[in-house]
Amino acid sequence: MPGFKLAVDKNNKATELALIRVCGTVQQNPHMRAFWASTISFFLAFLGWFALAPLALEVATSMGTCENQLYPPEDNPKRVAYLKYKSLKTGKAYCQYGKNDDTNPTDCNPVPQDILASGTADEKMQYRPGVLADCVCTPGTECKDIIANAGVAAVASTIFVRIALGTLLERFGPVNVQSGLMTFGAFWVAMAAAITAPWNYTLIRFFIGCNRPAFAKSMPGFKLAVDKNNKATELALIRVCGTVQQNPHMRAFWASTISFFLAFLGWFALAPLALEVATSMGTCENQLYPPEDNPKRVAYLKYKSLKTGKAYCQYGKNDDTNPTDCNPVPQDILASGTADEKMQYRPGVLADCVCTPGTECKDIIANAGVAAVASTIFVRIALGTLLERFGPVNVQSGLMTFGAFWVAMAAAITAPWNYTLIRFFIGCAGAG
Repeated sequence: MPGFKLAVDKNNKATELALIRVCGTVQQNPHMRAFWASTISFFLAFLGWFALAPLALEVATSMGTCENQLYPPEDNPKRVAYLKYKSLKTGKAYCQYGKNDDTNPTDCNPVPQDILASGTADEKMQYRPGVLADCVCTPGTECKDIIANAGVAAVASTIFVRIALGTLLERFGPVNVQSGLMTFGAFWVAMAAAITAPWNYTLIRFFIGCNRPAFAKSMPGFKLAVDKNNKATELALIRVCGTVQQNPHMRAFWASTISFFLAFLGWFALAPLALEVATSMGTCENQLYPPEDNPKRVAYLKYKSLKTGKAYCQYGKNDDTNPTDCNPVPQDILASGTADEKMQYRPGVLADCVCTPGTECKDIIANAGVAAVASTIFVRIALGTLLERFGPVNVQSGLMTFGAFWVAMAAAITAPWNYTLIRFFIGCAGAG
């Protein structure tokens, strides 16, 4: 064991920062080797993570998802993305003489008559496809959605890895963890050359997102004041810096707080989207029983719009409790009323998804809610044993990872049975 290349204190911690003193073996110069290895790997990780972001339009072009590739402007001159387009480079707009509506345009303004009479060929053009970029990828286009979703995937994977990093660093050490992340990320950065479609673009950005730096330092003093048992004697909410060894108190506080709210966010995520899910499954009353063919369904007869205050039965129903039909249109209205006033039934006031009490749709949503609560109860019963055996960090991380998978699987809901099953499994995360 030789002497260190840097001046150190009694705990072998460096007392100087000699940036260019990088020679020596790992035994002679561990301080600067660790400094430069962590610094370089940090920037390499960020370079890989952000590598595809500035190349998004090039990738979209190679995938063929640009608006002007999917909808050539010569054949689709009135696409909203084109009508709203204005070149940042030249300042020229696609609509040479403006568009018919600044917010929701449907066409460009026509060429003025005096220009048609005496203008040049370029001046007589209502549309100018030549000003469009090589890849039109503006908000509202399929291309923009693909790029945005891939960005979300990259951030999401980073969050999941960050949650797991604490346990990984303690178990395998910072060198092994950082080397593993860098190797894994490098493979997927190289695989970016194989991107051919939106699904593998999103998948590759998801895996590249795992390539985030992980650091750990030797055991210093705590960031908070502690008693003789190393328990914090203050609550410094914004003092969050430091490693797990330096600041375990606030890391534990915020990790448990944030994971608690994330667990509840996932647990209740599908509740406010119930009608959207019901619509996608095709279980709404007006999807199963179209009002044009089934005007006397009880759910319709009892329906009243909360937004407009209008009822399906324009002139009331024949029984307030158990209606079988709407009241007929009065004779004086039939004689002199307008077409709208002569309507006994008003299907136009129904919501996009009628899912009121007594409908099959309502029962499906209620059963899924019961399943979500039931699984939470079962997991809560088992938590005591799990916490004693595996510890709170491992248990909470496991629940969050398990729940996150099923929250993501919610995108695959197609029928009542998998809607209920997914809510059941998401409910396990709610016990966290």
